[in-house]
Amino acid sequence: MKILFDENVKDLFKSSDVYLNIKGHYQRALGQYINVHPSFKAEPYSSFNNGLNVTSIGSFSYFNSVVPGNSLDMQVGRYCSIAGGLTVMGGNHPMDRFTTSSITYDRNFIICTKSIEDDDSHFKIKPNKSNYKGQVIIGNDVWIGTRVTLSRGVNIGDGAVVASNALVTKDVPPYAIVGGNPAKIIRYRFDKDIISELCRIKWWQYKYTDFDIESDLSIDKFINFIDTSDLEPYTPPQMKFSDIQ
Repeated sequence: MKILFDENVKDLFKSSDVYLNIKGHYQRALGQYINVHPSFKAEPYSSFNNGLNVTSIGSFSYFNSVVPGNSLDMQVGRYCSIAGGLTVMGGNHPMDRFTTSSITYDRNFIICTKSIEDDDSHFKIKPNKSNYKGQVIIGNDVWIGTRVTLSRGVNIGDGAVVASNALVTKDVPPYAIVGGNPAKIIRYRFDKDIISELCRIKWWQYKYTDFDIESDLSIDKFINFIDTSDLEPYTPPQMKFSDIQ
């Protein structure tokens, strides 16, 4: 849905700490329409640095890419870094019908509907059940490189890294580094025991500013810090679609 980004919407974004620029500016969006899905929700300290599309996003995550217009229902976790050029493949065309053309299923495409109307045709358009494969879900602490293409319905696991120019057609396991066309696992960021511990502690449920540590603390000491600290989960208010209608 298109929402006019006026002063009221700008004030809502600003007060919610949801940004449209790396410096926190909103000038490029003022007076323009942003594209928002009804499922949209955003946590504070998140940013869409390119384009006027927004999607559900967790704290400390950002897009340097334009959010793909066919995936405004995407879900992105916390602490994610998404580089430029992200694309999401469209739905599949049917291969078991007499044609793979959109004429058999697309009620929104003028070349399909107008020709039927003009000829007063009895041709029946039927939904393509294979067309929609579900939303893209990106976990927490995910890094997606430049010019990555994702299939609809893929799940990128927590801690994963997707190399530049990768084509991801299958789910990516937590902490896997994948690359290639189609993408395959290159290696994992840590050994399986460390990955198991990271998945157990779910450190992204906390606000990093509560971490009384140096940022380059070794991973085993970091896990011990989370385990032995009395941290409260970070549960900030979310800005939702209903807030900006």
